[in-house]
Amino acid sequence: MTDHTPQPDQIILRWLPVEETDDQDLEARGLEILSPDERQRYRRFRYDRDRRLYLTAHILLRATLAELGNRSPESWSFSVNRHGKPHVVPDNGSPPLRFNLTHTAGLAACVVSAEYDVGLDAEFLDRRTDPGLANRFFSPVERAQLEDLSGEERSQAFFDIWTLKESYVKGRGIGVSLPLRSFGFTLPEDDRGRITFSPPLGDLARHWSFFRVRPGSNHTLAVAVNHPPGDEPLLLSSQAAPLADLF
Repeated sequence: MTDHTPQPDQIILRWLPVEETDDQDLEARGLEILSPDERQRYRRFRYDRDRRLYLTAHILLRATLAELGNRSPESWSFSVNRHGKPHVVPDNGSPPLRFNLTHTAGLAACVVSAEYDVGLDAEFLDRRTDPGLANRFFSPVERAQLEDLSGEERSQAFFDIWTLKESYVKGRGIGVSLPLRSFGFTLPEDDRGRITFSPPLGDLARHWSFFRVRPGSNHTLAVAVNHPPGDEPLLLSSQAAPLADLF
């Protein structure tokens, strides 16, 4: 069997558009590879669109772990830390992969690493932003960046900052105990520039790398990677195969 385990510095990001469908056979096949707990959570969703997002995201995660960890999609087990961050339950002979998962309207995504703790967040861009959110949750530096922008540029910057903040919180794995205003990001002037991170007390910027990805015109993704100083993680991102071909 070919070994697809990521190299220590590689961060694997996969995303998949989530389309409306009433393919009940596909749904039934997908549910078969989920754990009983995942199936129970799936059935708790009231609306079809939310169930579809959840199912697609968890199939994508299991298919990605199966490819990178040389195990079948249904064989993976998960647990959560005391703050609710999920992780792979260790299994003899399998690489200790770390992951994070996200979904938003029209998109599911996951990120996997063999060495580093990772966080991932996604947002749907084609919706209005609430100015009150920036006042409540953004740092002074972040709010100042938004004040210099208007229209679509302001909206995109808002979602870029929001997803970066969420990815960092998810990467830390300590939940809502970390105030969002206690840290901040300065966006580069163009996509080739480096994101500047001002961490909260007790953390160091040199322990983190951040990436922004545009999987399409309507979505933005942010990835946070926690690593030893001096390491330079390499993000490998791609759209996954169609859902029906993943398992």
